[in-house]
Amino acid sequence: MLHSHAVGKAKAFCEKLAQQAGLDQSHPALQRWYAAIHETQSDREVVSLYAQLVQPVLDARRGGKSAVRRRSRR
Repeated sequence: MLHSHAVGKAKAFCEKLAQQAGLDQSHPALQRWYAAIHETQSDREVVSLYAQLVQPVLDARRGGKSAVRRRSRR
């Protein structure tokens, strides 16, 4: 997905990551991400914003590697 110019799949992908990590939709990091994304952005841009705004919070919670990087390489 990071190498794609497609539009429309990244939001659901990132929402699933957040849900699986136990992040509530009202969490400030997720709310900042929602405010930053637009329907005209490519999937790559949406995932990149998630990696910048939300993933650091998840990484800090579990002290591990980025789930976005692991899953998007498949």
